[in-house]
Amino acid sequence: MSTLSMCKSKVCNPLHLRGIEPIPARPEIKTKCQGLIITEDKMKIYMKIFLENVERGLKKSTHFNSTVKCFPTYIQDFPDGSESGKYLSLVLDGCNLRIFLLDIHNRQYKMDQKIYSVSQDIKTGSGERLFDFIAECLAEYTKDKGVNIDNIPLGFIFNFPLEQKGLKIGILKLWTNGYCCEGVIGKDVVKLLNNAIDKREDLKINVVAVANNTTGMFMVCAFKDFDAKIEIIVGVNTNSCYVEKQVNAELFDEPDRGSGNVIVYMEYGDFGDDGALEFCRTQFDKDLDAGSTNVGNQLHKKMISGIYLGELVRLAAVKFAKEGILFGGQLSDDFKVHDKFETRFICEIESDPPGVFTNVKSILNNLGVRNATEQDFNDIKYLSQCFSRRAAILNSCMITVLIRKIGYPNITVGVDGTLYKTHPHIHSILISQLEVLLKPDPYKFKIMLSEEGSSGIGAAIMAAVVDKKTELLFEHMLEEPPVSFVLPISETEVQLTDIPKMSTEPSTSASIPASEVSSLPVLEGPAQPSSISALNADTSLIDILDTNIAGPSQELFVEEPIESKSKVQFVDVPEISIVEPPQQITEDDREEEEDNVDSTTQRRRRKKKTKDVKILHNMYNLYH
Repeated sequence: MSTLSMCKSKVCNPLHLRGIEPIPARPEIKTKCQGLIITEDKMKIYMKIFLENVERGLKKSTHFNSTVKCFPTYIQDFPDGSESGKYLSLVLDGCNLRIFLLDIHNRQYKMDQKIYSVSQDIKTGSGERLFDFIAECLAEYTKDKGVNIDNIPLGFIFNFPLEQKGLKIGILKLWTNGYCCEGVIGKDVVKLLNNAIDKREDLKINVVAVANNTTGMFMVCAFKDFDAKIEIIVGVNTNSCYVEKQVNAELFDEPDRGSGNVIVYMEYGDFGDDGALEFCRTQFDKDLDAGSTNVGNQLHKKMISGIYLGELVRLAAVKFAKEGILFGGQLSDDFKVHDKFETRFICEIESDPPGVFTNVKSILNNLGVRNATEQDFNDIKYLSQCFSRRAAILNSCMITVLIRKIGYPNITVGVDGTLYKTHPHIHSILISQLEVLLKPDPYKFKIMLSEEGSSGIGAAIMAAVVDKKTELLFEHMLEEPPVSFVLPISETEVQLTDIPKMSTEPSTSASIPASEVSSLPVLEGPAQPSSISALNADTSLIDILDTNIAGPSQELFVEEPIESKSKVQFVDVPEISIVEPPQQITEDDREEEEDNVDSTTQRRRRKKKTKDVKILHNMYNLYH
């Protein structure tokens, strides 16, 4: 049970918010609005169909045909309180570009941000110009903060329709919000941003992840509350994200980073476009769809989004006025205009206490309705209540499905959106409905309001989490013991030198084709380590590269002085060439040679760690 709903305070949970206060609307209007009431049976059907579509949206084979699209964000790790340091984020949406700098310590952060206006010329120019502008703003801001060449990790919120192919791979599907930059659709926006950054000598930034607003908001909730598993938007936009098992997200196409989970982003505006929601759609919904610019599409969004609720109330009022039930059968010219009755009017009207009509009277008067009676005021309040309550209940049904699907006993749900934040009752409706719908399951939940501007903050937190995980992966790779390699040998020659105890003959050198090595007898005595057959556990990846081994098509020569006290005998050794005895080595020569060996070893040791890290970094990028 939610602790918030148990509060007896009249400020946060007044009595009339525990359920919807009955409004004395006209009986004929109540009768005609029965279809807007979401009964318990309708809720069960709705949740069953929604879950089925979520499952289809997760699977590769059915994703395309599902009306609920589920996309893996490739974010697999979540805040755990150990995040520390400075992190950047970049948010591009609408008319503004926002840059954030977070300094995180001990589960707290200090935030600084700057907003840059994006001109119409940039919005409609070339893609290269847009990303050059972004890089210029980044350089200006980071120079001012003294971090422009610190290679600080950055999270990128690109709030346009993206197809994510990886943690830092996002393909733009289409432009919205007045943007139409050429050469960006179908391209990786992170790569375009990196190209613009690389042009500048005064900027060094590490873009570690790309995501959308909803995912960014989720990360803020997860930073504040480790039980956060769901983020839902209740406003103009209608989408959500939640924590799913990585194996269930079949579109996930990268190596698992070890957590076993992944944030899945969901779009359900099209839910019901296949006719599955006809059992709860009304004539008002059909009239709104018929007058829209996308007839037959996004039917679910047209039932729950803040874009459409005001228009639904207007259409219902016009219908009842034409039938002579409302406003004495008379309508003002303004009331006949499409979208003239805004959704914010619903929030204001429902803010009036029972029996008080201050806001509804003012709104109707501004719309030219001056002959409205008190009964008309009640009827408009009732219509506003019907449509907003239906939207809230359907959102609570979706949250219920996700809570059960995740299966955690304690779950925090982050909620954001203009409708949620401005409507006086939606919060309480969500809580009361969740308590009813989750019974008898023993789930406990909390509703958390997402912080203002939280997507940018969340993107910086996302950068911190991804960067921390990447460092841990590198450390793990460095700590792993090197694997023994069996080197391929083909058409190579093996040269054996300085063979001891070869009778009284001069020292010889045997040059033998590799294909004939098997004809040699086995040497008796202590086994000697061979750099041909295998590398021992102390051999590093750098040591392998330093031997100049290019592959099986190259010739490999190994010269190994053999210190053996056993007898060595060669039988039928072909192509024996006689070499001159080695020159006598003086003590000074030996000391000089040892000094050279020591200095070479030291140089190699100094470079070893740096080379290893660079190689591991390249190997990691190969998979990420």
